[in-house]
Amino acid sequence: TEHKSNIRKVFLILFIIFLISPWGFDRHSVPADIPCDFRLYGDFCGTPIRSIVAFSMGVPVLIQSISDLISGTLFYYVRLVNGLWLLTLFPILTTMYSLWIKETSFIRTMNLIAWILALISTLTAFIFTMLTITGQAIWLWGLWLYIVMALNAVIFEFVIIKNNPIKND
Repeated sequence: TEHKSNIRKVFLILFIIFLISPWGFDRHSVPADIPCDFRLYGDFCGTPIRSIVAFSMGVPVLIQSISDLISGTLFYYVRLVNGLWLLTLFPILTTMYSLWIKETSFIRTMNLIAWILALISTLTAFIFTMLTITGQAIWLWGLWLYIVMALNAVIFEFVIIKNNPIKND
């Protein structure tokens, strides 16, 4: 049990590193004949932004998208998809929760589901990034780190569920 807690704490520490790492680019229109550090494509350059900044920009988009979806005025599903990468935050909440309370099979399952959803949303962002800014995606090491972390967390949580069943819920 202590080993599981320590591994989960490592995931939380890695998440803090992820929050301060580059995960996307803030695009700027710069004519192609003017040099820039990160030429994304055509007339656009980019400045790497930390994931915490991206999260703060994504929250209003997600809230507005949900509001538009409920009211039936969501015409651009892209706005909703842009907000879905906020799913990367949920495993951190479930991991912290599983550290502070008695572990149950429900908590384990929710933690596994949260990590799977985070992995899917991050892989989607990664694929989109690779398709749009192929030459500069290497600089987004925070995105790469999160994918590796989420994949390891999914494997870890699956192994725990499979090999250490909880007798009494």
